[in-house]
Amino acid sequence: MIGIHDMGGFHHLGDVHPDDDAVFGGPWQERTFAMQMVGAANGLWTSDEFRHVIERMPPAHYLETEYFQHWLTALEELFTRHGIFTRAEWADRLDKVRSGTAPDLGFGDTAEGQRLLDAMIHLAHTGAELEHPAEAPAEFAVGQRVRAVTRAYPGHTRCPRYIWEKTGTVLAVHAEFAYPETTAARAGENPERVYSVRFDGRDLWGEDAEPHTNVTVDLWQSYLSDVDSTGKAL
Repeated sequence: MIGIHDMGGFHHLGDVHPDDDAVFGGPWQERTFAMQMVGAANGLWTSDEFRHVIERMPPAHYLETEYFQHWLTALEELFTRHGIFTRAEWADRLDKVRSGTAPDLGFGDTAEGQRLLDAMIHLAHTGAELEHPAEAPAEFAVGQRVRAVTRAYPGHTRCPRYIWEKTGTVLAVHAEFAYPETTAARAGENPERVYSVRFDGRDLWGEDAEPHTNVTVDLWQSYLSDVDSTGKAL
């Protein structure tokens, strides 16, 4: 979808100041990360479904909040969407936490807690198992020039706007992976080939691009079209 989250190539957003010594900015971020991992590891949602909820945040709210607050917004939506609790229960718990009257919920069943922990650790270390053996020949080859299509799709997509209609070169051909646009909508995995495509900075940003700049993007086959020797789409 076209939204404020798709910010690649925007100007005047300020410098990035990473803190390489801190993984999380506080305990609440650690817990937020854990809740997302537990939900995903146990099949409550897919990673693409989670991303799409964040993409649908109102633009002002998205810009005013930080990274893990985006995650909390998605968790509230997904936990209520899938019946883990109601919005009224969520609001009541928040009120009690803020007032200091929230009871300790404990850890519940120890064996179930350990199963959830093991599933979360496995997902965090290995990622979701979305790769499929290729069942058809690749449509594009290493070294081939390809063009990224315009993907003005209202749902979730992994084709960023700044590469639409830009021409690049295939660097690697991968196996088939679950198609994000359908997994986000719970419409099946529908696996497709994925290609690593390198785009020259001048093709993306024009002649004023920083010299020797290039960007490599992993793209599903549906996001690409063939081009002729002049760079025109076939």
